[in-house]
Amino acid sequence: MSKIKITSLSPVHIGDNDTKTLTSLADFIFENEQIKLIDHKKLENFFAENPQFMEDYIKEVNYHSGKPYDLKKFLGKYHIEIDEVISDKVIPVIGEFSAKEIHPFISENGKKYLPGSSVKGAIRNALAY
Repeated sequence: MSKIKITSLSPVHIGDNDTKTLTSLADFIFENEQIKLIDHKKLENFFAENPQFMEDYIKEVNYHSGKPYDLKKFLGKYHIEIDEVISDKVIPVIGEFSAKEIHPFISENGKKYLPGSSVKGAIRNALAY
């Protein structure tokens, strides 16, 4: 059996099995070349304090589905600073970022990995053609 070395000419993304996606409507904001994830527990605390805030938030998310949306601006209407609802996890971005959704990478116990069957299948298909 001979070894084959493959170099990817474009970015490779092995997506999560689940249909989880992070959306700019409710899950993250992009600011200062970073993706800042929303801590939903912190956001829930604000909902508990102000039920009207939760109702307005749900209306905004439903209305802006698929449209540009500024979560930071919306929170500002309620005098909530974005730092009060983001998690400690920040993802640095190199280059341009304009996505409204992020598809997570497959992981197990918080550790990302490349599933062997998916990579092998992609290589087999490439070699077949």
